[in-house]
Amino acid sequence: MKSLHPPCFWPQGSRDLKEYARRVQHLDAFFAGHRVGAIGQPEVDAYIVHRLGQGVVASTVRRELGTLTKMLRLSYKNKKLTRLPLLEKLKEGAARSGFFERDQFVDLRRRLPEDLRVAVSIAYTYG
Repeated sequence: MKSLHPPCFWPQGSRDLKEYARRVQHLDAFFAGHRVGAIGQPEVDAYIVHRLGQGVVASTVRRELGTLTKMLRLSYKNKKLTRLPLLEKLKEGAARSGFFERDQFVDLRRRLPEDLRVAVSIAYTYG
């Protein structure tokens, strides 16, 4: 497989090239030697098992596979692929829990020293 660094894919806007490079590094290493047109669900499943076996969290693997999906879509759009594989990724994890309700926050803030109240209020508001 050719290098996964086509200039047309460079992230734009709020994403940066370091994040792109970090994601592609693992994809590039795993899929080296694969033909792009041969990448399908069995290969993606093997990648998932490989990355999870390295101790990587599921959300990181999901983002890496999102990068792969984007690259495959761009390849298809630019007529480098004759078919676009439909790839299933890991499911999204449960929503975070444990946030303060407003009354809990007010109670906590009241017990803090004066110098910490502003910082905690900012963190609660914009956190």
